[in-house]
Amino acid sequence: ELVEWTYPAVLRSAASNLKDFASEASYPSVFERERKRFLVLDDLPSPFAEDMIREVIRIATSSDLPLIAVFSGEDRRVDAELAPYAVIISLREVTAKKMQNALKLAATRINLDLSTQRLEQLVAEAC
Repeated sequence: ELVEWTYPAVLRSAASNLKDFASEASYPSVFERERKRFLVLDDLPSPFAEDMIREVIRIATSSDLPLIAVFSGEDRRVDAELAPYAVIISLREVTAKKMQNALKLAATRINLDLSTQRLEQLVAEAC
């Protein structure tokens, strides 16, 4: 299920779209309902962000979840700390091309083949 913190409407929309993407994946065994999880991280105040970073890394390293997508803000330190553990899509600076590349990377990590048409649809919905 979606693990949710406070974030702007554009992130809420993108998280919802990515959840739909998981449900429609052509490899349903990869996204068994009880294993599906998405973490949404915005550029929150530093003390809160530190706790969230630790929690994301804890989940990423202690779980066999095939995909963790983290939507971050402009905090480069957060991105750098999370990069080894999660696919990061930064919507504060997103362009269609960057979003496509991020979704391709996420799909590659779970051996999911996304059609160009499906990629374009996901990007259009999230941007």
